[in-house]
Amino acid sequence: MTQLFREERRVRLTSAQNPYQAEIEEDASQRERDVNGDILIKGSNVPFELTRQGRLSRYLSNEGENTPLSDRAFFRHDIRTQSGKHTHQGGIGIFVMEGLGYTTVNGQSLDWKKYDLILLPNIPEQCEHQHFNRDPGRPAIWCAFIYEGSRREAGNQVTQNSDSPEFSGTPTV
Repeated sequence: MTQLFREERRVRLTSAQNPYQAEIEEDASQRERDVNGDILIKGSNVPFELTRQGRLSRYLSNEGENTPLSDRAFFRHDIRTQSGKHTHQGGIGIFVMEGLGYTTVNGQSLDWKKYDLILLPNIPEQCEHQHFNRDPGRPAIWCAFIYEGSRREAGNQVTQNSDSPEFSGTPTV
C-alpha cells in the first residue's frame, strides 16, 4: 500500500465529523479497491527483509493496501536455521513450499515437509511457536495466509519471546 493511500485512509477515518459518514466513505473506498485494486502482486516486487522473526517477504499486510483483500496478510518466510519465537493468536494457515523442518507450538513438535499445511489453532492461551529448518544447507520456505479480522476478534497480541539468530539489528517489528 502506498504511503499516500494509508495517510488518506487515516485522515478520512479520524477527521470525519460524522462517524456514520466516515463508515459510508470507508465502505465506498473498499468497494473501489474490490473493483479496481491490485489483483497481482509479483514476487520480484516483494524483497525479503530481515526481522526479529527471520527473513520475511510481505506480499500483503493488514494496513489496507490497494487490493480487494485489504484485511488479509500474506507473507513468505525463508527459514535458514530457525525463526525467532513468538506468541500470538492462531487462526493462521502456513503452507510449506520448500524444505524439511519442524515447528514447535506450545511445546508440541510438528514435523513438516514440502506441501504440508500447518494450522495454528485459536486457543485462549494463544500459540507460542518457532520454526526450524532440519537441513540448513537447503531452503525451507513457507507462506502464511492470515485473515486479520478473526485474529482481532480473538484478542490477538504478538509477544516476541526470542529473536532469529540471523537478526542482529534494532527491532523494527
